[in-house]
Amino acid sequence: MKLFQKIEVWAREFVAIEIIILIILVFIGLYENYQNYSYSKSTRIGDEWVDENGTTIPINGFPDVENVNFYSINYTFQQTDANQVLALRARHVFLDIYVDDVLVSSDKEIQGNLFCSTTGNRWHFIPLGKHDTPVTVHIDATLAFDSSRCAINRIYTGSYQEVTRAVIVPLLGTYLASFVLFIVGLILFFSYIFLKRKLPMGRDIIYLSISTMLITAWTTMESLFLQFLFGYTEFFQLCTYLSLIAIPLPIGLLAYYRLQKKGKLFAGIYVALSILNVPITCILHLTGISNFHDQLTITHILLGLMVPLLALLIKSYLADEITKKHKKTLFALLLTTSICIIIGLGGYILDFFADSAIMALVAVTCLNIFLLLYNFNVFMDMYRKGLEADFVHELALRDYMTNLYNRTGFAEHQSTYNRLINHKTPLGVLQFDLNNLKTVNDTLGHDQGDLLISSFAACLTASFVGKGNCYRMGGDEFLVILNGQDPEKDYRIGIDALRQYCDDYNHTVGISYCMEAAHGFVLSQGMPLAEAMAMADAKMYETKKMLKQEKALNE
Repeated sequence: MKLFQKIEVWAREFVAIEIIILIILVFIGLYENYQNYSYSKSTRIGDEWVDENGTTIPINGFPDVENVNFYSINYTFQQTDANQVLALRARHVFLDIYVDDVLVSSDKEIQGNLFCSTTGNRWHFIPLGKHDTPVTVHIDATLAFDSSRCAINRIYTGSYQEVTRAVIVPLLGTYLASFVLFIVGLILFFSYIFLKRKLPMGRDIIYLSISTMLITAWTTMESLFLQFLFGYTEFFQLCTYLSLIAIPLPIGLLAYYRLQKKGKLFAGIYVALSILNVPITCILHLTGISNFHDQLTITHILLGLMVPLLALLIKSYLADEITKKHKKTLFALLLTTSICIIIGLGGYILDFFADSAIMALVAVTCLNIFLLLYNFNVFMDMYRKGLEADFVHELALRDYMTNLYNRTGFAEHQSTYNRLINHKTPLGVLQFDLNNLKTVNDTLGHDQGDLLISSFAACLTASFVGKGNCYRMGGDEFLVILNGQDPEKDYRIGIDALRQYCDDYNHTVGISYCMEAAHGFVLSQGMPLAEAMAMADAKMYETKKMLKQEKALNE
């Protein structure tokens, strides 16, 4: 047996080592592949674009020139392969792209959309085809607004496979992280909906799940991965901006739910502004009066005000007795959330951090961990209190001397027995009366009488263990309810075991009295429990009477 246990341990250790080795090999393979893979000599371009006068134009941040919102730029390829493509990302810029004076892509249709077109990021993929002579790509760029934030960046050229890999690899991590967190938010949402009556979950879970889904919906669209797969659609841009402007609302509701007094007032005003921001922004955009992006200032202000809200939330959570043991961890998580919001928002506004979506994902991850850890502690605290209450309740149902159930315990179990009787389930009812207790108390003292009671209770428990419940109904009166599959069989086995226990006890050295009990048994099949107990009690007294008569004859 020990050999098999050792083999099992060795097998588990071998599998664990094998998994670790596989993981290490995968990372080594990815690293080697990354080191050895070359897109092409002209994979990334961007500094060689010139205007019609031959002047170099920094398109990764167009010059902020007054009254200039249009640039006409060119780039010449010496030659191209048959499957060569050009991929570029336009940021707040509408493009018309020509290859050798042939229009191949235009944002004019997007600008003429029924809705006011968004000015976010979009990818353009241009097949260049095979050429033996130099090819000129000409771009007419219309800036959405006068700002150096308008740009054409992440420009790649090469084979379709090379460009696809160059574009997807940076986007895939953000997309997968966003997708996983969105699923987490969805699970939390439905967990609260369906389990809130069974588990002690605060409303902060529902606000957490909604904010998680909104943030990850925004970062999913912001990653441009879906756009790469399906092409640009106004729908993706609308989803991106709608998710972004709605993010402050669940955070505000969370603060309103948690905070008190002045903090609650601040949170209430914040929620009101967040609610107004969504319909006003949507109406202005959909009617074509103003673009989503032009109205993001209010959203940025609300996102900035989220930091003091989180500071007040930190104070409220850490003041809770439940979080006493985890204050440092919870403080670090909320502090990280706040810092990520500051860096992401500040970097976006000041243009020193390119991918604010990463900061948003880190922030929402920390917030998820924080609130889940907090609610787990709430659950464990209530569970501990519940266990303590159950323990006290269980003590009230037990007889202190014998640890058998008492009359209160029987009264609590009676509804279960009645339900079984109503379904015609057979129950065995056993009434016991302990003999000689008065004689032992009078001649040997109450200590020996108590010992006789507790010893008989132990024998009774051992005889009918797993077959039903044992009760001490009074001084020397005991009851056993047999609720197994075959109560009659359990009775025969149990009563034989009890007789043997009593016989062994009576032969114990130092015992000057005899432990014996009269009993009566009734099998109830649909019979009311009180009636069955009365019949068993009558049989028990008949047996007791017979024992006394036999004892008198023997004397």
